[in-house]
Amino acid sequence: MTLGNKAGGAAPVLGDAVEIGASALVIGAVEIGSQAVVGAGAVVTKSVRSCATVVGNPARELRREDTRRISEQSDKRE
Repeated sequence: MTLGNKAGGAAPVLGDAVEIGASALVIGAVEIGSQAVVGAGAVVTKSVRSCATVVGNPARELRREDTRRISEQSDKRE
């Protein structure tokens, strides 16, 4: 995984519980929302919404989980 910025620009900001796959690139002043998933090899140059899954080059949203469902699942695990 590579996190970086464009020649003197702002660095990426990652939310809580973000998953980033192998060889993914997150470049520039982007925000990756909490509980988002970045697929292996994805190239992220735009912000990613919370609970979204992004894949590809350039990264595009594949799906978005319902945040209520995710919090219910984590409550069951505890």
